[in-house]
Amino acid sequence: MERRHDPPNQLGPAFWLHCATRSLCIRLDGLQCHLGCCNDTSRDRREDRRQHPDSQLGQHDLSLGKFSYSVGVQLLGSLLAGAAAASPIHNSSRMHEKLDSTGYTYVGRSYGVGSSVGLGQVNFKEGRDLLGWKYQEVGYAAKVNCIYNKSANFVLNKKETLLWAAEGEMPDSDDGGEYSNYVGYGDGNNVLAIGVAHFKDHNATVAPVRRYISFAGGFWYKFLDQAQCEVDFEPTRFNVTVNNLGKNITVEPTNDTDVPDIDPSRWLKGVLLRQFELIANDETNLYVSTVGSAFNNSITGHLLSLEMNGTTSVSDNDINLRGIENAIISMVDDMLAAYASAQLVVGNFKDNVKGTVRVTAVAIGEKRFAIAAFALNMVVAFIFLLEALRTRGWKDLPEFDPSDIRHVMIAASEGGGSLAKAGFTTDSEKLGKIQVRYGETGTGRYALAVEELASPTVKYENMRSDSDISYGGAGRNSVTHSVEGGMI
Repeated sequence: MERRHDPPNQLGPAFWLHCATRSLCIRLDGLQCHLGCCNDTSRDRREDRRQHPDSQLGQHDLSLGKFSYSVGVQLLGSLLAGAAAASPIHNSSRMHEKLDSTGYTYVGRSYGVGSSVGLGQVNFKEGRDLLGWKYQEVGYAAKVNCIYNKSANFVLNKKETLLWAAEGEMPDSDDGGEYSNYVGYGDGNNVLAIGVAHFKDHNATVAPVRRYISFAGGFWYKFLDQAQCEVDFEPTRFNVTVNNLGKNITVEPTNDTDVPDIDPSRWLKGVLLRQFELIANDETNLYVSTVGSAFNNSITGHLLSLEMNGTTSVSDNDINLRGIENAIISMVDDMLAAYASAQLVVGNFKDNVKGTVRVTAVAIGEKRFAIAAFALNMVVAFIFLLEALRTRGWKDLPEFDPSDIRHVMIAASEGGGSLAKAGFTTDSEKLGKIQVRYGETGTGRYALAVEELASPTVKYENMRSDSDISYGGAGRNSVTHSVEGGMI
């Protein structure tokens, strides 16, 4: 396929300003960490196209994932998977994994920051467990607004058998129109093209402004045809909070106004948007466009979320455009994070930043914990030994089964000691024939006393009885009950 390209992986020197956390040096009173930094302008731009792994970086980072400045090609599957799931059905915060293999998950939007979490070595005081940390990072809050532009100049034209040309100018084109070839059977129903204005001068210090994305689609992707989206990159300072136990990352934009632009040269923004054109061209074959399918899934997710909320007043066009916006936001955030990760792993750029850290107050294995645990165990062992000596090895103590409710009731009652001696007997002939009495202890409380074992301090009061109560041996002011197997 023939198409007009500008080098998709070129990033201007000012891109080195985009920073991501590299390694963390934990202090109890705060956090000091390294951020990817970009003040090295001496590197040749050819180095920006390095991919991981290579002979210089070795193979030791393979377990962390794939890192490349060519994000539109090397991370294609992950980008489209994120776009397809960009509209949560249940109207909840979107949960999505980082594009690497660190196992961390973003709660909500990533905004392209926090990319280095899990990639750098975290150093803190030995004997402590790291619960999480929080720091600030400067990046872009991408805002996307999509419309249907019926007068759009970017269209599909049939050229030859199986060959279609996506051509035309963007609203911000300054060097003529775009041209890319796509393949497709018949009427080109399967073709979905995306256009982004190319760069005339690849060596310019400051790139021209690029913010428009245009769609041209065949019959199967009519809902994307003539859609046009404007992407604005707003410099923003973010609070990045990491839950190390749950492996979650939450990114929240602040309201700070004095935020520097991490890429004043505009090359990062322009190159990032050009990835959409590359992805759409690479992912259209004779039968289907996987980019179109991903955007369709995002639109479907948004539609289902509206239906579950009972919202029926939204037009089809508005539903389509919102789903497209969600997919583009997802891909922009992921690509920003991918470039930052490449800065960290491939470019090995870093700087310092301060933050806060949460660690365990007492960690299993540290000296004072071990001493406390040993002391507690010794106290328990000493009490056990004293009780064994006092009871002479628990000799002649009545049987007690805590799983038997009868034993529990008797042991918990006033006078439980006497009841236990009489009730927990091995003499089966006594079961059901034990006589007990209600008696007042003299302090306003009542106790159960076994016949013939009554304490002299217990005075017995006349109490009403039911038909199953038999009067006997304690005088007319006493009542007796029969105990069946230890139960009253």
